[in-house]
Amino acid sequence: MGLVLQSPNGFLIEYVIKLDFPTMNNKAEYEALIAGLRLAGTLRVKNLKVCGDSKLVISQVKEEFEARDETMAKYVCLVRSVMTQFDECHVEHIPRDENAKVDALSKFASSKIEESSGSVHFRVLKNTKHRC
Repeated sequence: MGLVLQSPNGFLIEYVIKLDFPTMNNKAEYEALIAGLRLAGTLRVKNLKVCGDSKLVISQVKEEFEARDETMAKYVCLVRSVMTQFDECHVEHIPRDENAKVDALSKFASSKIEESSGSVHFRVLKNTKHRC
């Protein structure tokens, strides 16, 4: 999975996240979202705009779709909880074809390489139990 944080003046932080546990696509999308929110919090970001290409995840977080599955509901709960650390946090869906940089980082994450490369940071997430 890949994520990009961009400051208002254009400074970029690119992250590659490799999951060290089996998961389905939507859970992986939530894991990336949570990692990005936590990274932004660590950097003391106060106002955040989250752009994601998973229509389901973004719609569940925005309460446009209901998370009927128990695991997805827990992810939504955790995301909303982490979002409270920001003064403002807006979430919006962007089409996958407009998310090329993150897509390229995701491909890097699925490779065998497990180290930072230039300005791209690499992180392996171990299986964790998320609780609300």
